[in-house]
Amino acid sequence: MGYMQEFEQQLRAKLDGKMEEEPDDLVQWLKEQILQSYRNGLAAQKSARPGADKKPRRFDRKPA
Repeated sequence: MGYMQEFEQQLRAKLDGKMEEEPDDLVQWLKEQILQSYRNGLAAQKSARPGADKKPRRFDRKPA
């Protein structure tokens, strides 16, 4: 099951009242899910491009 499908199931369960929570608890849960997804995206981006956080190399120009 994909991330979005799992997230949708959890959200629907919360909205259907299967997990009785206060609105503030739901908002907090949503914020945590979004933040975790953002952090996972950053981690995936860094691992996909090794050395991407390093400064670009400068090459010396050849004498004319």
